[in-house]
Amino acid sequence: MRFVFARLIAALLPVVGAPAMAQSAAPAALVVLAQPVAAGAVIAADELRPWGAGDPPPMRGALAAANIVGRAAARRLAAGAVVREGDVRTPQVIQRGEPVMIVLRSGALTISTQGQALNAAGLGEPVRVMCDSTKRTLSGRAEAPGRVVVAG
Repeated sequence: MRFVFARLIAALLPVVGAPAMAQSAAPAALVVLAQPVAAGAVIAADELRPWGAGDPPPMRGALAAANIVGRAAARRLAAGAVVREGDVRTPQVIQRGEPVMIVLRSGALTISTQGQALNAAGLGEPVRVMCDSTKRTLSGRAEAPGRVVVAG
């Protein structure tokens, strides 16, 4: 009985393993950087090219061009590099230390005041600000360049 069971598993093993190999990403779908990209620079479509035979081997987590274009480099990226999620981030719309407009919204009430950003943030990301008039620290979300919305 044990021998029959072992033969059955051995016969099925190649069949079970075949789909896993077929699901691997095709190198033709991958893109790499055509030129070096500075940290913080927004990546454009013309800065990408298809993956080629002379490029580093494809790796897990490589992003498609649609997920790269319009995002900023998290650090300096070399030409020919495969771009992964940790290599890119949302472009920063608020820089640390810059003056911002703080907007508090609660129902129909809207209050605005000037403040200073305590950290950098991309669109929709959390940002801490210090109100110039009260010197209190508030937490909000970056709504637009130089504009932070605080929940009321």
